[in-house]
Amino acid sequence: MAGWLQTAVVIAVVVALHVPLGDYMARTLGSGRRWRAEMVLYRCCGIDPDADQRWPEYLRSLLAVSVAGVLGLYLLLRARRGCRIRWVIRA
Repeated sequence: MAGWLQTAVVIAVVVALHVPLGDYMARTLGSGRRWRAEMVLYRCCGIDPDADQRWPEYLRSLLAVSVAGVLGLYLLLRARRGCRIRWVIRA
């Protein structure tokens, strides 16, 4: 019974907040203003912030981020082996 109640509460909260939160995110993330540091980074990387991203560029970006994440986690695990600290994970 508690599981159904929790599910109903989560659905009610999502239904109640999706429009105001969506409007807030659209206003905040969709504004045309950019920070100076952001523009410097775009200029250094040769990125046009107003250009649309086609699917081949999106696919390359997605694969690059995925490979970087897997490589980062692999290096973290390898570095953890050489560490003398005892890592204890308790469930």
